Amino acid sequence: MSESQLYSMTGYGSSIGDISIGNVCIDLRTLNHRYLDININLPSTLQTLYMDFRKV
Repeated sequence: MSESQLYSMTGYGSSIGDISIGNVCIDLRTLNHRYLDININLPSTLQTLYMDFRKV
């Protein structure tokens, strides 16, 4: 029986939805990293909500 080794895990997902204040588009991308690092790109009009999004 041969052994297989996992070298990399990457993935991508996207979703678009409607909420009470407008449309939301979420893109998720995973890379083969040891640590969690979340990057959030928001339009300038929503920058005041940045920390609220990070808490979620």
